[in-house]
Amino acid sequence: MLQRKEWAFHYDHCTADLVRHRIGASRFDDYTSFCVVRNPWDKAVSMYWWNKNRGDGHAIDNSISFSDFILNAPSKLITDQDIYIIDGEVVVDHIIMFEDLQNGLDSTMSKIGLPNLSLPRAKTGTRKKKEHYSKMYDDETRDFIASQCAFEIEKFGYKFDDQRV
Repeated sequence: MLQRKEWAFHYDHCTADLVRHRIGASRFDDYTSFCVVRNPWDKAVSMYWWNKNRGDGHAIDNSISFSDFILNAPSKLITDQDIYIIDGEVVVDHIIMFEDLQNGLDSTMSKIGLPNLSLPRAKTGTRKKKEHYSKMYDDETRDFIASQCAFEIEKFGYKFDDQRV
């Protein structure tokens, strides 16, 4: 296990390469690892609302539209590949889909011999519009995310669940 003093060097959404570098390749390879992936279209909407409503003084301006935010975001901000891939290879032992988070976590905990955890609801207050993610998209932004996240969409079978009608 990581000791408390080591926690400060790791953060949410840390890349697999950075974790391996910081804890050492041997420890990284010896430990059981997992990550969580999310439907890229839903993730982009969540990221937009989080960046608009973050409370740390770094929120984006309210005048920035979803379209402007997405089309101008760096691709590494949109794609999650680097949390589970190093040099083109999947390096984590388990990949959990956010859409089935509790079951995926339960399965992973069972495989490594740990008791199940009951996940709290967290970070749910930033998305001001509680409508389906697809309603934030026009065809251009939908296709942009499809292009930027083609690997994840293909690997995990994600689809754009269009409820814009």
